[in-house]
Amino acid sequence: MELMEDGASKSVVKPTEKKWPPIKINDFGDYMRDVLEANRKYRYCCIQNQFSDLPSGLVKSVKEATKQKNADKNRCTTIYPYDKNRVKLDTTSAGKYFKGDYINASYIQGSTNYKEYIIAQNPRTNTVNDFWIMIWQERISYCVMITNEHETYLRYWPTLTEKSVTFADLDIVLLERLDYRFFQKYKLAVSRKGQTREICVLHYHSWQDYDMILSKKKLLPFISFLQSIPHYSAPVLFHCREGTGRCGSVVLCDMVLRSLPVTGMVDIFHTAMVLMKSRVNAISNLEQYILVHWIIRDFLGKFY
Repeated sequence: MELMEDGASKSVVKPTEKKWPPIKINDFGDYMRDVLEANRKYRYCCIQNQFSDLPSGLVKSVKEATKQKNADKNRCTTIYPYDKNRVKLDTTSAGKYFKGDYINASYIQGSTNYKEYIIAQNPRTNTVNDFWIMIWQERISYCVMITNEHETYLRYWPTLTEKSVTFADLDIVLLERLDYRFFQKYKLAVSRKGQTREICVLHYHSWQDYDMILSKKKLLPFISFLQSIPHYSAPVLFHCREGTGRCGSVVLCDMVLRSLPVTGMVDIFHTAMVLMKSRVNAISNLEQYILVHWIIRDFLGKFY
């Protein structure tokens, strides 16, 4: 473990390019079968060893995030965006609502561009204006929220009753709500200074922390739905309470699946490496990393 200039701990990542090579699409089912057929003592041993080789904790500078003036903008004192790839709010986008360029959000590189995703913490009462300014600034069309209904969160879009809300100088109108089994889709009209854009919020409300089998059954239809979202002109925003494990697991699935038509290979480990070097604890535990393997296997079995 190394100590960085700003006091953050840094994990030393070992070279692993040859240690965990990608797997051909047609071979991934056999790979997972071998993992599952191992006796109970060694089951998931290979996946566990992979996870041990991934970064853990802060591995890059977080000087801006840890400044005292930004303390109340962070939900957790250990989850910060790295300076190198943090989203910066600009004065032009914020106008009179500008309170500094910091927001707890990170750009994530995908298969098509450097800013294919943004992972962020859920907005709070003191950051929801910044949250909407970021959405407008980055020209985001899709927001994906992974938070269960019974959990405490700030709803940043209108209900069916109120129809419209205003944050900063953005007026948000609810156009449509569609209910699916494990998530809801909200279609919004967002207006600012005479310009109106259509934005969709996908609220996945069925996350299971302690039941992997149930988790994959509920997540697979949602992961499949996400494949229909275009990734061209703007980042797709993913957020959960702290912007870590839940978001990271779903984004990792999406990244791996979108790379399949191009590479023909399933490369969970190295994709996770890119993700976890971009957002601290993007995959928070071994169970989430195993869950990603299950979802990829089931997706391939259904669609390939």
